[in-house]
Amino acid sequence: MICYEPLSMDGAFHFSAEEFIMKSLRPVDPVLMLWQTDPTVMLGANQIAGAEMDLNLAAEAGIAVVRRSSGGGAIYTDPGTLLYTIIFPWDPKGVDPKDVVKNYLARPVTSALAALGGHAVLEGRNDIVMDGKKISGIAQYVRHGYLCSHGSLLLNADLDALGRILTVDEGKIGARALRSVRSRVTNINEHLPAPVDMASFRKHLIRTWGETAEAPLCRRGFSGEEIRAIHIQREEKYGSDRWTFGHTPPFTFQNEVRFPGGKVQVSIRSEKGAIAHAAIHGDFLSLLPAEELANRLMGLPFRREKVAEALVPLDLTLYLGAIPAASFLDLLFP
Repeated sequence: MICYEPLSMDGAFHFSAEEFIMKSLRPVDPVLMLWQTDPTVMLGANQIAGAEMDLNLAAEAGIAVVRRSSGGGAIYTDPGTLLYTIIFPWDPKGVDPKDVVKNYLARPVTSALAALGGHAVLEGRNDIVMDGKKISGIAQYVRHGYLCSHGSLLLNADLDALGRILTVDEGKIGARALRSVRSRVTNINEHLPAPVDMASFRKHLIRTWGETAEAPLCRRGFSGEEIRAIHIQREEKYGSDRWTFGHTPPFTFQNEVRFPGGKVQVSIRSEKGAIAHAAIHGDFLSLLPAEELANRLMGLPFRREKVAEALVPLDLTLYLGAIPAASFLDLLFP
């Protein structure tokens, strides 16, 4: 396993680094990347920024807003948060994304915390919790023949800032009988016999990952040329407003439902009985961009049976995670 620890505190840089590793470096061995950011809101690939966070407060507080390529919900990170990325060559017949989460992400993290005197478990869709509260969320996506899995670890993050900046989704909170985003998360240090500083925590995690990896851990840094290439990727994609905020055109039909596998929002503009434009958003855990699924809907007659026929050859789990085709059709045609 190859381990990178970039010095940048810019979230867009690290998402660009993930894509650069998969697209240009194309490693044979798994890659681990540990990183941190300045105060940042990270949107899921399929989310609408204004529906997930207080954009005005973020601007006033100097909090960066970036969008990742994986699905799931918005998260807040700051220097008290440690983020981790695992990249694997992708073989849909030989690599199970759930097994990667369990064995290569959750197991090293829970083992590391156990050695520090804490008890953590993998729970729900992709959360790691301590004493029933979330300390880490994990999301995944497939690009360029690789599976990228990444997550965050709240060590001593500013949870009050997290609660102020992230808009509460009443559907998600109500399902758990909790009143705020802040009440659903916790810092790791609140559940350890003795708190640890970030530098010690990083070293401890790297050591644990090295012990659980199937091959020796080889620590590397990006070369100057590689960093320049990553910055180009950042400017073209992850650091651009076009990627982060996009443009939402008017639609004649909108609907949203929270399923056990996550919330899905659909927007459809129909012209002359056909789908002229489609958009799919939400915090469901997709491996491929929901935009690809939306593009497949365009041009179809806006009728349930025609859309259902078009969905038959598709593996919707890649686009919508655990949300079945019948539920998606019910969303489009309530």
